Amino acid sequence: MSVVHKMRRMETDLHLHLDGSLSMDVVRTLAERIGYDLEGKDLKKLLCVGDDCASLAEYLSCFDLPGILLQTEDALELASCDLVKRLAAQGLVYAEIRFAPQLHRQKGRPLSEGYRQAAGRAVCMQGSCSAPW
Repeated sequence: MSVVHKMRRMETDLHLHLDGSLSMDVVRTLAERIGYDLEGKDLKKLLCVGDDCASLAEYLSCFDLPGILLQTEDALELASCDLVKRLAAQGLVYAEIRFAPQLHRQKGRPLSEGYRQAAGRAVCMQGSCSAPW
């Protein structure tokens, strides 16, 4: 009698941009926190390009709204935690999540170690984070 074992393929993502991976729920939450009015705006168009994307400038415009929303340590931690939880739910076992700290200083905040730590705090065992919701 032979036994067939099914092995689950280990999924990884080695280059994932935090500001390009925000869920619609996180976008709404962060917008509400800072008083950014989303009424009447098509979030999908603001955050995603279509198959007919014609230029790098058009592609990069999808990072404008996340750049506005991710200006505090709490916002970075919330977004990171949400992403880690979604990746874990999809079965990812490893991800390298990137963000550019210099883009998260639009309000004139100094580049502190706290910004780097905010994203790091969200990387916890199996996505069980404690970011403030």
